[in-house]
Amino acid sequence: MKNQKNKSIALNLSYVLHERSNSDTVARYIRARDAELRRCTKAIREFGPLSDAELRNRLIILDESARSGATGGRGVQIVSVDIGAGELFPRLLHVAGIVKPEIPTFGCLLDGPTSIGDSAQTFFGAPAQLNTQASPAELHADALFATAVFRPGFESILLRVTALETDADCGDVNWQSATRLAEAVIREFPSQWWCERPLWQRPAEETLPEFASTETE
Repeated sequence: MKNQKNKSIALNLSYVLHERSNSDTVARYIRARDAELRRCTKAIREFGPLSDAELRNRLIILDESARSGATGGRGVQIVSVDIGAGELFPRLLHVAGIVKPEIPTFGCLLDGPTSIGDSAQTFFGAPAQLNTQASPAELHADALFATAVFRPGFESILLRVTALETDADCGDVNWQSATRLAEAVIREFPSQWWCERPLWQRPAEETLPEFASTETE
C-alpha cells in the first residue's frame, strides 16, 4: 500500500518539479514531504485548542477577495487544494473575518479523493482529473480560492484568499484561473502538498514532449 501511495505521489511530483518520476530529486521531495507531514500534523493539533484571538495572532493574511466583493452574496464556494493547514478550514476564514460564520459555504478540493467534473483540466502542462464540482444552484455563491500553509517554524500560518470569477449565467467557477492559483501555491510549497491520488494517467516523462526530445538527443 505504501509503495503504491509513493508511486502516486512520485507521479504527481514529476509534473510539479518537472522531473522524471523515478529521479533522485522526486525521491528526495517524497522524503521531505513525509517529514513535513509529521510536523504539520503536530502543529495542527497544537493550533486546534487556541482561542479565536490567539489563532488570529498566528495568521499572516493575504486577502485579495474584498476588492471584488467576493463575500457579498448569499453563499461562498471555497476552492482549494489539499495543502498545509487546510484541515483548519473553515475556522481560519471565520477568524480572519473573510467569511462570516452565518454565511453558507461549500468546499471544493481540486485534488480531492475523487474527481467530479465534465472534463479534464490542464494542470502543470497536461490534462489532469481534477474535482471541478459546482456549488449547489440554490447557494448563489461567490467563489474564493483559499490556501493555508505553515510558515517556517510552524508557529504561524499564511492564509491566502483570492476572488474567483464565476459565469454570470450558470454561476460556474473560472476553473482555469483556479488551476493557475493552485499551481502557484503547490510550486511554492511542494513539501506541504498532501494529495495522494494520481491526478494524471502517466508520469511527466511519458506525457510531456520535452522529456521525449531529451531522450533522442
